[in-house]
Amino acid sequence: MFYLSQRQIEIAMEFYQQQNELIKLSSLANKFKITVRSIQNDIKALREVIESNGVEIQPIAGKGCVLIINNQTKATAFFSDLSNQYYSNQKFSNHSSRVNYIISELIKRDSFIKSNEFAERM
Repeated sequence: MFYLSQRQIEIAMEFYQQQNELIKLSSLANKFKITVRSIQNDIKALREVIESNGVEIQPIAGKGCVLIINNQTKATAFFSDLSNQYYSNQKFSNHSSRVNYIISELIKRDSFIKSNEFAERM
């Protein structure tokens, strides 16, 4: 089992949603309203966890970072667990959080999901 802060999980999910795309650290810092240095520290902590799960965050000097998936099976399982951990800490008290959860789950799947499965999870 691994421990990541809520923000680190959100950063990891951001990379996963934009895999193989360059992400500027400054844009992450702006999104989370923290410094670039804090983003760098979070990415360092993430690297320690994700590398054993078939994923790497590769820095591109002066430009940002990109998420590379080396083992799709391990990566899918890891991000599924990460998503479950993230949403277990979330309250579905507003429309936006419910929509984000549903979209995230649909993106991760390669087959259908029944609406009652969502209801049970939420």
